[in-house]
Amino acid sequence: DKFVRDFWLNTFVSFSANHQSAVVSPLLNKVEPWLSYPEARRILGQPNSTIDLTEIMDTKKILLVRIPQGILGEDLTSLIGALVMTMVQMGVMHRAAMPMSRRNLVHVMIDEFQNFTTSSLETLLSMARSFGLSLICANQHDAQLTTELVASLDNNCAVRIACELDGFRHVAIMQILQDINKPEIMVRPLQPPYPGNQHVAKDIQLLSQLKYGIPVTDVDEMLDNKWNLRKQIITIPTRSLVTAKRSERPIATTDIPEVMNCYGT
Repeated sequence: DKFVRDFWLNTFVSFSANHQSAVVSPLLNKVEPWLSYPEARRILGQPNSTIDLTEIMDTKKILLVRIPQGILGEDLTSLIGALVMTMVQMGVMHRAAMPMSRRNLVHVMIDEFQNFTTSSLETLLSMARSFGLSLICANQHDAQLTTELVASLDNNCAVRIACELDGFRHVAIMQILQDINKPEIMVRPLQPPYPGNQHVAKDIQLLSQLKYGIPVTDVDEMLDNKWNLRKQIITIPTRSLVTAKRSERPIATTDIPEVMNCYGT
């Protein structure tokens, strides 16, 4: 982005060292802890994404996002989940310029959604219907959610389904939220489907990785190359307060390494 680049190459270098530190420190304090996770570093450190949620929605494709909390940890799971929900919100809002007739119904299913309760989710709940979005949110009990989110769910969702154990059988109780006169309906779920062909599933995963994925070794090499740039000496322009002539002074990239990593300038 030329405007962001202009700030760092022209405005930022005119600040004193103390002012530069004051400007950059709040950002780095929030970003640097996440970069200590290799998984987060490999995702956030790439300049471009191979996944276009808008294109996925418009062409009726299927996207599966697996964020195992037991492997990634609670903090990293929440971060990646929040980023995905923000991408969904941006993709949905992109449909505002699309005629209603072209807004095909998009289904977003979120399991254990209490881990991703961001402002993006509450915004999606309020605007989902007008943008052709169907949200299916699953969790274990209401105590996992904030009072505000529970109220938003009650006011915007059409149906609530609660699963219970009735004796030795599982039942589901369906409640129409927008019509208080409708009685609750108890239904018996169908039997789980038979396991599919695991070989076909692995083939689909492999094809998806080849088409959309980037090898971990390639990403690590790219990040290592960026890190090595910190040790080099580069020349950036500075503004002269006395004359209009521009001077050049060499500075070490160690003065602004995190800025380069965060913005890709």
